[in-house]
Amino acid sequence: MKSDLLIIGLTSMFLSSKYEEVYGIYMKQIIVNASFNQFREKEILAMELEMLYALEFKLSHESVHDASSIVLLQATTQFSENVIKES
Repeated sequence: MKSDLLIIGLTSMFLSSKYEEVYGIYMKQIIVNASFNQFREKEILAMELEMLYALEFKLSHESVHDASSIVLLQATTQFSENVIKES
């Protein structure tokens, strides 16, 4: 149980660093520094794949900013088309 939580936590850090950071954490850093060689690369990669499938590869969600940007773009496009038609 404890090792399950550890590999989930390590894999979460590894996955999020690839998504959020300019330079992600190297696998060697996870294995040596964070897990003290308790896991092999193959185990962490297998957990990463399992997590991605569980999340359906959806690592982010749509924010209010994203939705409002889409609405604003559509409104601007419609306005521009109406102005062109009236000209």
